[in-house]
Order: sequence, then structure tokens, then C-alpha cells
Amino acid sequence: MTQDQINKRVEDALNSIDNIQSATLSPFFKTRVFSSLANKEQAETSGQFKPVLLIVVSVLLIVMNTILFTNISYNNNAEKNTDTSSLDQFSKDYSLNTFTNNPYDIK
Repeated sequence: MTQDQINKRVEDALNSIDNIQSATLSPFFKTRVFSSLANKEQAETSGQFKPVLLIVVSVLLIVMNTILFTNISYNNNAEKNTDTSSLDQFSKDYSLNTFTNNPYDIK
């Protein structure tokens, strides 16, 4: 580029400032901004109870699952004991011998 071309571009850039107009706002712009800020504040205050609710529900689910799991495992153990005892009782009532293929099973 030559010096004349550079000077012309600088002059064009400086002359473009003359055509700049000031920005105008709608007369209701301030009202809209304040109403949107108020809506955001209301949304933030209503959301404060959600984490507390999530924690409470999580703790309740964990406690309920623990209770159910212990009851199920206790019931399964009780059923296994009653099944074998009822089988033993049946074999004693009818004088039946129960044999297993397991050599380590001692009865």
C-alpha cells in the first residue's frame, strides 16, 4: 500500500464518525429491565427449598431401602430354615431317608 492509500483510509475512518447517531431506547426499557430482574429474584427465592427437599427424599429412600433389605434377607433366612425343617419333619413322619450327593453334607 502506498502512503496515499493509507491516508485515504484514515480519512474515511475519521469521516465515518460524523454519521454516528446516538442510541435511543424505548421509553419502556427501564420498566422491562426492572420487571425481568424482579422475576429472576422471585425464581431464585422459590428454588431455595428444592435442594432441601431432594436431600430429605434421598435420606428417606435410603432408610426405606435399608429397612426393606434387612426384612427381606431376614425373611429369606427364616424361609430357608422352615423349608429344611419341614422337609426333615416330613421325612421323619413317613420314615424316609434323605440322601444327598454332597459328601460334605452331614445330617
